[in-house]
Amino acid sequence: MSQEYPAAGDPQELRGALHDVANALTVVLGWLEHAESEGAGESPAAEALVKARRWARHGKEIALRAIGGARTTGHAGPDDVGSLLRDALAAAAPQAVQREVRLITEASADAASLRLQAWPAALQALTNLLLNAVAFAPPFTSVCVSARASGRSAVLIVSDEGPGIDPSKRGMLFDGCPSSRPGGNGIGLRHSRGLATRHGGSLELAESEAGARFELRWPLAQEGGAEAVLGQDSVSLRGRKVLVFDDDDAVLNLLQMGLEARGAHVVTTRHTEGVRDALSEGAYDAALIDLSPLGDGAERVLCAMKREYPGMRVVLISGAAVLPPGGAMACANAWIRKPFEVQEVVDAVAGDGG
Repeated sequence: MSQEYPAAGDPQELRGALHDVANALTVVLGWLEHAESEGAGESPAAEALVKARRWARHGKEIALRAIGGARTTGHAGPDDVGSLLRDALAAAAPQAVQREVRLITEASADAASLRLQAWPAALQALTNLLLNAVAFAPPFTSVCVSARASGRSAVLIVSDEGPGIDPSKRGMLFDGCPSSRPGGNGIGLRHSRGLATRHGGSLELAESEAGARFELRWPLAQEGGAEAVLGQDSVSLRGRKVLVFDDDDAVLNLLQMGLEARGAHVVTTRHTEGVRDALSEGAYDAALIDLSPLGDGAERVLCAMKREYPGMRVVLISGAAVLPPGGAMACANAWIRKPFEVQEVVDAVAGDGG
């Protein structure tokens, strides 16, 4: 199951890696859901499964957004500081238990109730800081995260009792310098600062008498404002039912992820029989059809499909460099050539690409 990916460089290689990460997390989510269904009651194991599934879903959404997925709805979960501290500590707890490090939280009642902008991003940044602190904290010491209000921001401070930051590395701490943390790659702090800056906050190394101390400032939510978490585009397919037919599993997975990230309900199949079965069970708003498995029968199949389902957008997918045969194109609304960008497919399904 292992696969080698480049450490850096080609953006297309990175997109491919993120695509496979999202695929892997889809499998993890499936097994977690199965394990939850087999579990019983409110045992610690059942609670751990719920938390693991939440974080796996969060990771999958990050990967989807990175390859072009959009989230056009507001964050449906909690958005207050108290929930942020609780979830971040829960995420770091297994590592803390393993290293025999105590996690402490300090937040006044008024700070705990403050609502934050871009709460999921704040959770990611704070969790990164906590995991770093736990990794460097000696056994039987404490990692503390505190919260207070400061104007229109919440100030979150993470401190540990570890060796502190080497003075020679302070100036390049947020530049992605090599990490001395076991298993670390040096990008966590840079990424966390980037998240904070992108959302109007900041992340700095603060002075401390012992250990390391980081100060994360995060803006409060605007009164009455609905938070939107957007990807690289704003096209929504929410409520649309899409059938995808392709004989390549990688293409099927990519299209399913890209379309579902924009709110579509997606049914996939690798076989012509699956197309017939799916269409017989209800109407679809659009069908993405790979031409190559249809061979010489493409025109007949497509025209029959268009006659029977005249309101359905038919989008052809082809690896050929030339336009599909005229008869096939006459029965379609759009044509997409491989390799394609997910946004091309989204536009075609939405009616903006053909």
